[in-house]
Amino acid sequence: MKFTASIHDLDYKDVAYEYLPFLAPIIEGKEDTKIKFTIGKGGLKELVATSDLRNVSINAPEPLVLQKDEPRELYLKITPETNEPHSPVAIDWRYGDHLKGVQYAGEGLNSYGKIAAGQTGYMENPDQNSIMTIQGSIESFNIEQWIATIGKLVGDNKERENFMKSHEVGAGRIGKNVFPIQVQIVSDHIMLGKQDFGNGTVNVLVTKKNTSFNLYTPVTSGYGNFDYNKKAVNLTLDKYMLYKKLPVKINQNIGYVPLNFVNGGSNAFKVKLPDINLKINNLFLQNHNLGSVSTRVHQNGDNLYLESGVLTNKDYTAKFSGVNYCFGCVGTDSYVNLVADADVTNLGNLIYNLDFGRLVGDGLGQVKASLQWNGGFQDFKVYGIAGRLQGNFYDGNILNINTGTAGAVMKFLDLQGLFQMALDPNDLFNNGIFFTKMNVDVSLLTTRLDINQFDMYGPLADVKANGITNLEGGELDVNLSVMPHLGFAIAVAAGIATLNPIVGLAVYGVELLTGGLQNKLVTATYDITGTLGNPVVKKTNINENIVHNVNSSFDLDYGL
Repeated sequence: MKFTASIHDLDYKDVAYEYLPFLAPIIEGKEDTKIKFTIGKGGLKELVATSDLRNVSINAPEPLVLQKDEPRELYLKITPETNEPHSPVAIDWRYGDHLKGVQYAGEGLNSYGKIAAGQTGYMENPDQNSIMTIQGSIESFNIEQWIATIGKLVGDNKERENFMKSHEVGAGRIGKNVFPIQVQIVSDHIMLGKQDFGNGTVNVLVTKKNTSFNLYTPVTSGYGNFDYNKKAVNLTLDKYMLYKKLPVKINQNIGYVPLNFVNGGSNAFKVKLPDINLKINNLFLQNHNLGSVSTRVHQNGDNLYLESGVLTNKDYTAKFSGVNYCFGCVGTDSYVNLVADADVTNLGNLIYNLDFGRLVGDGLGQVKASLQWNGGFQDFKVYGIAGRLQGNFYDGNILNINTGTAGAVMKFLDLQGLFQMALDPNDLFNNGIFFTKMNVDVSLLTTRLDINQFDMYGPLADVKANGITNLEGGELDVNLSVMPHLGFAIAVAAGIATLNPIVGLAVYGVELLTGGLQNKLVTATYDITGTLGNPVVKKTNINENIVHNVNSSFDLDYGL
């Protein structure tokens, strides 16, 4: 006999606890449901339930997510395997257009099942120990959101215990085991929060005590383990790649990209993350290996904290910490504060690894940085931050650069040609300008760089600069002053001309005795505008005879 009925406000949390207990903690709401069932001689032969779930919500990422008033059709078919009471049943269900499953439940401890998500079938050749399998081929898979969801599904059982007490049922009714759950996901967009790692694969094994997983995409690869009792994830990435991608300009009439551009999507997803102990073996910027990273990620309320962070490389060691305020919020409501300080043993390699080319050779010192950007930690972009960097460096040299943006900067400074000496047997100056000390203080607003202070001191010259440049368009507004060390250059020439280094040393002593008077007399200043590729340099007039006059006043004449 066939019957049709309608159940008003069927509680779908109750239904989930009855037939799909592992999903019950994330389901809320009631909805009218149509029931069709067939009864034979031995009892129930088949039951089919359908509903549009209009007033039901599922608090989970895609493809499970369901918001109230955004209906998705549910089809549920229950078929007993025998006519005996408490017979095992087969549950065949479909949810929306791209999620389906089969579940087998009876008196035993296990509830075997399989789920297919997206444009794919059920998993073939799963691990023989798996009770549940999930295979998906979906548009996006968000690791951060699924870690939080799994934590809710397998975490505290108080809700389950309260349900059992209020409904006066035993553990056998809703205590079916579905673990281990084996998951294989292929997606065009493997996500971490709002960071898109591109197409890739994720493999997950969910047990009663922990979840282990691995992932591979062109941007990152690695493995992790989520321990439920410790409420902590140990995540190790073999690689993680950052890029200098420019955000889109909101207003093309301004000369730099504004800070308040929106990172990622417009949908908020509130989650509670476990503590994450993160290790990245190889952190890349473009194709440069910045080194290895270790840090602890801890959530407190709506804020996410980076604690005890260390970035290590043979050329530097940086310690950092930060806060992602309003973690998971929409657009500009979420932002990051990060502070760092570093001990540098090779400034040249550090600048090169940051993808600015070979500007500097050697150099050691310290760097302090305070940075902000919109979105989360994973939304970091070199051209998407606001902040300040300060550094004090020693014993390096500005290299002789001929190409690229850096080359354009150095050519308009024309420092390499100040006092290069072809007769120098050690080619002392031909590879650039040496500095004994360099102090730098710059502010950055996305692509706008404000040079607050640039003081460089060396045997050839002292150089000071301040101004503004746009790193994207290359526009310049910089003031530069150069004070050459005439005594040093003349001393070198004197030593070479007389073939007597004592003479050169004596001549250099003149500069020390006069307190650098010669240098100050020929200090040149420049106003530099235009662009990096086509700078316009306006130089303060200097009497070219000053050099000779100063030399003559000390009876120095070496044919210069």
